[in-house]
Amino acid sequence: MSSERTTDMWPWYKEMLATVEAALVDKQAGSRPRLELMLREADTDFRNLLQNPPPSPADADSLKKAVSDGIKLSGQDCPTTLSPSLVEEATIVSDLFKLNELSSLQLLLHGEEQLPQYPGLTRGLVAVILYYDGRKAVVQALRTLMAGRPGLTWSTDAPQEITELVTESTTSLMAGGLTDTILSLMGTLDWTADLAGLQKHAALGDPQHVHTVQLLHQDIRQNLADIIYCYSAQSGLSTKAVLRLLDYLSRTTPSTATGQLDDVTAALLLGCLASFDVSGAGREDGEEMPMVADRDFIAAVSRELEGRGGRKWDNPALLAIIQFAWSMALAGLRTGNVGVPHAASHLEEDEIFMDLALEGRVFHHLPSLVLSSPSFLKEEFYQRRLHTIVTDFLTLMPLKIKELRNRADDSARNALMHEQEGIQYAVPLSGQHFAQILATVSQLYSGDTLDLSLADLYWCPTESSGAADSRHCPAKQVALYKFVRLAGDLLMPSLYVPYVTMLTGLADTPNAAPHCFSLLKMNGSGSSNVSLDHFFSSLSQYHSNLQQVVPHAGPDHTIYRTVPLNKGISPQEIAGLTSVLGLVTVLASRSDQARVAMAEHPGWSVVPTVLGLLGCSVPTPVKAKLVEFLAALAKTADIVHPLWQAIESAQLVASLGARPGLVGELEEIETRAEEFPLTRSFLQLLDRLTDVEIPGALGAGSRQPGFSPYLAFIQDHVFLKFHSRTYKNQGEKWAIAASCLELLHKLVEEYEPSVEDFQGGSSQVGLPPGFCILSHLHQTSLLLRTVLFVLDEARVMLDTFSPFPGKASLEAAATAALKLLQTSLRLSDSFISAGRTAGASTVLTSLSQLLLGLNPRTGRPDHMLNMAKYVLYGYWLPQARLAAVHIIRAVAACPAHQSAILATLTATPAIANMVLKAFTDALDAEEEEEVDVPGAATENSSATRLAILDLLQTGLNMAAPSLSHFLLGFDLKKGVSRSQLQSPHVVGVRTPLHTILCLLSPSEPGVPTPTLATNPQLVTASYRLVFTLISHPLTSDPTLRYLRSSSSFLLSQLATITYLLSSTSVQSQRSAAWLLRSVAVEIRVLAAARQSSQLAKILGLLLDASESQEDTDLTTTNTSLYPDHTFSQLSRTMAQSQTRQLDTPVSNHRLAAVLNTIDFEMESLSAPTWELFDDSQVAAVLEQCQVTNMDSASQELLIAVPRLHKILAVELSTIQGSAAMNQRAMIQSEIQSILHYAVSWNSVQEGAAARRDLLDSWRQVAETLISLAPSDLLSSSSKQQILLQLLQTLLNKVSGENPVAGLDTLVSSTVLLLLTALRQTYTGTPDKQAIMGDTFVGLLDTTTGETSSEQVYSASLQVVLRGLISWILSAGAGSQAIRTNLYAALLAYLRIGQVAGGDAGQTMELSERGKLQKANLEVVLSYGTNFLEILSRDATTGHEVRRMLALAVLDELVVLDRQAATIRFLANQGFLKHVIESLISDEAGLTDLLTKPAGNIRYLYVFESKINLLVRVASNPVGAELLLQAGLMARLAEFSVLDLRPDPDSSLLRGGEEDGGALHKYQSVLFPVLRLCQAVLASLGADNVSAASQTIQFLTGHEEVVSLVLRGSAARASLHPLLLQELALLTAVVSRAAVLDMRTDQMDASTIELQGQLSRMQKQMLSLLHQFQLSDSLVTALQAANPLKTPSTTLTVLQIISNVTSFARSLVVSSSPSPRSTRLIVSPSLLEATEGLSEGPVSSRPASLGLLIMTTRTVAAQLARSQASLTDYQTRLDSLQSLPITELVRLAEISPTDKLPTVVVRKMVHEKLSATISSKTREVSLCAGTVEGLTFLVWRHLEHYLLYSSAATTAGPVTPFQQAFSRHNSSVQEIGGSNASHRTAFAKVDLDRLKKDVISVLNDTFFDKLGDIVVSVEASANSKPAAAGFLQSVLRRTKRLAALHTQ
Repeated sequence: MSSERTTDMWPWYKEMLATVEAALVDKQAGSRPRLELMLREADTDFRNLLQNPPPSPADADSLKKAVSDGIKLSGQDCPTTLSPSLVEEATIVSDLFKLNELSSLQLLLHGEEQLPQYPGLTRGLVAVILYYDGRKAVVQALRTLMAGRPGLTWSTDAPQEITELVTESTTSLMAGGLTDTILSLMGTLDWTADLAGLQKHAALGDPQHVHTVQLLHQDIRQNLADIIYCYSAQSGLSTKAVLRLLDYLSRTTPSTATGQLDDVTAALLLGCLASFDVSGAGREDGEEMPMVADRDFIAAVSRELEGRGGRKWDNPALLAIIQFAWSMALAGLRTGNVGVPHAASHLEEDEIFMDLALEGRVFHHLPSLVLSSPSFLKEEFYQRRLHTIVTDFLTLMPLKIKELRNRADDSARNALMHEQEGIQYAVPLSGQHFAQILATVSQLYSGDTLDLSLADLYWCPTESSGAADSRHCPAKQVALYKFVRLAGDLLMPSLYVPYVTMLTGLADTPNAAPHCFSLLKMNGSGSSNVSLDHFFSSLSQYHSNLQQVVPHAGPDHTIYRTVPLNKGISPQEIAGLTSVLGLVTVLASRSDQARVAMAEHPGWSVVPTVLGLLGCSVPTPVKAKLVEFLAALAKTADIVHPLWQAIESAQLVASLGARPGLVGELEEIETRAEEFPLTRSFLQLLDRLTDVEIPGALGAGSRQPGFSPYLAFIQDHVFLKFHSRTYKNQGEKWAIAASCLELLHKLVEEYEPSVEDFQGGSSQVGLPPGFCILSHLHQTSLLLRTVLFVLDEARVMLDTFSPFPGKASLEAAATAALKLLQTSLRLSDSFISAGRTAGASTVLTSLSQLLLGLNPRTGRPDHMLNMAKYVLYGYWLPQARLAAVHIIRAVAACPAHQSAILATLTATPAIANMVLKAFTDALDAEEEEEVDVPGAATENSSATRLAILDLLQTGLNMAAPSLSHFLLGFDLKKGVSRSQLQSPHVVGVRTPLHTILCLLSPSEPGVPTPTLATNPQLVTASYRLVFTLISHPLTSDPTLRYLRSSSSFLLSQLATITYLLSSTSVQSQRSAAWLLRSVAVEIRVLAAARQSSQLAKILGLLLDASESQEDTDLTTTNTSLYPDHTFSQLSRTMAQSQTRQLDTPVSNHRLAAVLNTIDFEMESLSAPTWELFDDSQVAAVLEQCQVTNMDSASQELLIAVPRLHKILAVELSTIQGSAAMNQRAMIQSEIQSILHYAVSWNSVQEGAAARRDLLDSWRQVAETLISLAPSDLLSSSSKQQILLQLLQTLLNKVSGENPVAGLDTLVSSTVLLLLTALRQTYTGTPDKQAIMGDTFVGLLDTTTGETSSEQVYSASLQVVLRGLISWILSAGAGSQAIRTNLYAALLAYLRIGQVAGGDAGQTMELSERGKLQKANLEVVLSYGTNFLEILSRDATTGHEVRRMLALAVLDELVVLDRQAATIRFLANQGFLKHVIESLISDEAGLTDLLTKPAGNIRYLYVFESKINLLVRVASNPVGAELLLQAGLMARLAEFSVLDLRPDPDSSLLRGGEEDGGALHKYQSVLFPVLRLCQAVLASLGADNVSAASQTIQFLTGHEEVVSLVLRGSAARASLHPLLLQELALLTAVVSRAAVLDMRTDQMDASTIELQGQLSRMQKQMLSLLHQFQLSDSLVTALQAANPLKTPSTTLTVLQIISNVTSFARSLVVSSSPSPRSTRLIVSPSLLEATEGLSEGPVSSRPASLGLLIMTTRTVAAQLARSQASLTDYQTRLDSLQSLPITELVRLAEISPTDKLPTVVVRKMVHEKLSATISSKTREVSLCAGTVEGLTFLVWRHLEHYLLYSSAATTAGPVTPFQQAFSRHNSSVQEIGGSNASHRTAFAKVDLDRLKKDVISVLNDTFFDKLGDIVVSVEASANSKPAAAGFLQSVLRRTKRLAALHTQ
């Protein structure tokens, strides 16, 4: 052993014990090498057992120097300086235990480490505990080794390699003198001396500390004795060891007050007796025993026991017992199989030693010394050894037995003769032995506390003659039965009682009682007085002799105050009667056959006789025996009802006007005698009677029916007065209290509160006793005060931690009181509720409120502190601890009680630490409590720990601070959310939170806690509590900080998830579900806090291969899990082995492994048909018994089996009649079948709920991870592969035939989110350069995939699509939520690859996106028309959300189908017609939305979805034609909602349009309609007259609204984006539609009206050019409105101008291609161009040529501005990487205080600049188009006015050029031209003025400015080759006109 272990003892000793127990107790595999190493190193410790390393002057000197120089401690490299106080304490410990100074120092340091386990103690006091604990550990390890040896007495199931090692080691130790070492230690280990030393050095603390040290000291002594016993029992002690042991026992004196052997001496004595035992050994084993193998053994022991050694025994009784055992050993060797020829002479001495033993009164001492020892009653092998010795004596020495019987008979005759002569006679010793043998046999087998049934050996099956059937019984059994029979023959009176007493002991087993009963019945046929006939005839005779005639006397008459007694019972008769009653009580208790025979035998008349004797003058102890006999009879249910009636008839309990009965006995006799046997036995009788049931009509006829008199006796006469009476034995006081409280608890537990009880109950039945008890407990009654007194008094006495008389009874009383309060609290709410419903006059107060009241004994509200004390006592009172925890939980369940509870339990730091220790110890406890509450816990569960976790769980959901927050270690003063959770060593106390985390900690990496196998419910509850702590807003931050910093809890737990789910048990799945929920919260928190390193570890555990757990490094510092185009282990595996990739694709990471473990299939469980019960009634009862399972997150319904059993039992009990009784067995069998079905149904429901919980938690983790994992940790390509794998797995699993209910809804929502995330991975690939900034190096950081401009789509996508469509087709129409989720998922799928804002219809067919669309379309078409039919149906019926999504899916399918087959199908099926017609049905809802504040927005959303689909259909020319054919425009013209346009001025004043105001809602209706019109017109082109005419029909149908909007005044005045957008959309529609040419020759009234409307539209359109002239003031206003928002108002204004220009241009072009017949839309005035525009309101002047020229100027200027701005923004974007952070913050428009990473800010700026550039590009495009159109209009009008107008033709040419031009035109006209009529009167004056103005306006400056923007215009028109050079041509012609035709 190393020197470090030499000084540091405690850890080494604990390690020794753990190693031994792991190998021999836990039987862990592979523990042999560790055990072998430990045994080799510990050999010195075992040989020098409990020898401390001695003090050393050198070590003492180094310890003193450690204050200044420091000292090097174990495990440390550098010296540590110690405090003077620590050095002083180490010196004290060294002096106290004579221990080496360094060892003392180590002990103190360990004490300091263990301080959190012992709050309130100092490190010195803890060191004392550890010192004794270490010594106990080493001797316990040695004891376990000895017990693990294979041998004679017991076998071991340890592996052979372990047992061989243990045998070799222990044999070596025993050979080395271990026995002598132990016995020497036994002489020195004296608690009195140790206590004096501890007190001298002030090394003792509070009573609990003293008690703990004392227990450890006792355990050390006991283990030392057990070492000798175990070795002796298995292998026998050597001669030297036995002689040494005999020497030690000779000096031993009784150390107990009663004279019994203490446990240590009993172990040594039985060890000595075991070394003499060869009875169970065969020849080979026996020859190896030292007794046989050692030639000197027998001689040496014989010489020692014969007294030839001269040793005097301090306790001769021990010598007599050993001599008796030695005699039996010699007799056994003499007659057994094992031969000892070398000691043959000594074998004949067995009679000698038997005589010596008898002289030593061995049978007098055996019962008092050994059989009464506490350890003898608990140790099986002790009892077996004494049983063997006694039975050997009875069978091997029959002559000696006969001799003793004869002497006893002689003595009895002499005594009888002397008695007759009246002479005193002392029975000689030889005459006492036989009676004492009988007494010894009786006490040996009485009670059979361990259920060994050893007494069965004394009984044999008998023949008809009564003789034993020796054919089926061993010889020894026959001999013993013969002894029992012969011992009862011709009994002398003095032997009658011992014989009956022996029968009582021998009959005390279930198998022996029937044999004894048969024997006693057979004896009745002869003359034997030991027979049942004799017993009961004697009882009857006593009754008749003692029965007295009751005279009529006064009211104070009692049965004891009548005439003088002339008859009585002698003391001998009393003794005989007592023994007989004891025998029949045992028979009745153990045998049902005997009970029935005694109760029903007509000749015996047992019950009337016994009840009659109770009314006679019989001594109270006899009456107590009589009542105990009745209690034994009451074990049979059929006897209970007659017995109740008999008791009621006898009026044992006083009722109104009756004789006092037992009450008088209690008050008059027992109280005076200070002994209460009759009361206790009657309480036992009531307890037994109430086990069955209380008859409803009990006492009917003679009194008010019910249990009231008996309850009054229990409660008022016994319990409420118990503490005011005096007792000879204090234990009896608490035994009475315990019996009363147990009875009260049983009565309350069987009670169910009902309203009828408060209304008086039934007159035939009476009030239930539980009602009366609860009524008292819900008031400040004497009963409640007495119950609380019991608890307080017990707490005071138990706090002494010292033994006292009646301690066991006191503990039982306290436990019963706690159970009574627990059950009452459980019923409290329903009881008070029933009282309120009934309108009871009694004022009831909640019991939980009463428990918070004052304690009259202390004056403080400390009842809850008492409950906490009982939690602390739980390590020896587990039932009391369980009840106390339930009480605290019930009181703390009310939020209003939290402050009072906390005030009590945190009154002082010492109290707070005590409470924390109590609950922590309770959670640490590993022993299992026996729970008798139905359903409270199952096998292998810890009800107390579950109750504590439930208490903590409930309190966490309350407002802080609560009891749970305190118990879990949160700082209530600072506030829960600001608490700083720390490890126990920092806090100084261990809390339940530390215990829970320790309980959940894995046994080894990747393996769940061992508690999962032993107590899965506890693990589930612990995980649930951790999740609550993590998810609750108040506790989340402190808890997560602690879990990350101290233990990496979630990481280590997550590593065990696959192992955890390897079991398909419900609890494993629930545990995993709570764990995954916690992980999901952690992922979200880490992602929000951007803690990349922690998040990377979790992602690594979830997404790395679960098979290679050992390769997972939780401490990795690499934050990037997967670089792009790699997938963790998958890609590496694929690169290494293509075959494995095919066999196991992407299925080995934990996230997928968890999903794969979930079985989606529901177990089939069909309800059986019942033969006797009606199926519907059984189903109704099962439904009635359903309760919610609160332990599950799903809270599924389960059948309460106890309630069901109760209902069925009531049904069975109501069966009457002979026919029904014949079917009773069948009914019972069917009831069992119903119960089995209920259990199976519960199992199926729990399994389904557990899988739902697990899938839901997995969904949370998957969705959180996929949504929040940053791209630097999880690249898009990796995410795509994960998502595709998970989606395929989910869709495959959900396609089963019988999925678990509820799973499909979860899967559908999960599929939706995963598909949404998958779509984002294809569209949201970040730009690496934008993210990496200056660190980006193109050659290094650009991967192969990124060089391609297109995304490659996986072929697995079509598998996902097929799964989705198949699921939609198979999903029922009723599952709206599922179908809604699936449509949304399908929509996300179909939009994969779409660019935001892009036109999905423009995808190239040969592009990757085009290929994907083609493949998708093939999949959709493969399902035929079924899918489209379902879509169409869901798009028109069902929930609004589902309709919207179905419409959106149809929208995407229309995009996919370039051949318009989908559109044709929808049209052919009438779907398009239906959608168009349904717009009218939407009017009512939309009207309510626009006109009423309470309108429903859903109508608007559905309407928008319909219009969007129609827009998509209209985008295809075929679709547009079909829509027009279906009457789209006619329906839109009738759409009255469009006429509900609110006043924009009032809306803007209210400022509510952004928040869903009236204008915003209206435009939400209008805008989609206008876009639909645009789509139709755009698809069919400008040449489609039908489309244009129908659109005009729509516009004229809403003429008023169109006119209001086209007026444009509100939009111009406010420049509000919505109004401008409204105007832009309407002008776009008008510009495309209102260009119809109405021929004058075909005009009728309607067309004339239409012409007028079109003319008004034209004027309004052209007037917009004036209103939205881009003057400086308007430009400034537009820039101020929203400078950087997109789309900007400037862009909208430009759209309006562009639309008006396009409209005008279309009007001009569509009229005629010839300039002569050009349609003129402006006047020839250039006034606006020469004088400028006024800023005032719009004048009524018509649009003029000057307006066009002015607009051309302003638009050209805007083009220049937009081009410059565009260039500026492009420059900024190009230099984005070099911009400083301050500039980036300014451009990103974020606050400088927001400390965002530079990468994020740069990305935000990049997005903003890109959006702005897109907007500016659009502005440039619009300006260019507008300039082209305006210049064209100016040229065409100017050409007409200057050349072809009437004034121009009248004036004629002036210049030579004009003459030439005129001749050219005339020749053209002659060839084939037509002369257009002059449509306008144009005077010569106007022409001259026009020419003049043209010269001044269209000057070189004007053309130069336009020439400057030609480049920009041409650049924007590059995409239209036909338009190239158009502007230059128009400008050239216009310039020529201005120069040559204005002269």
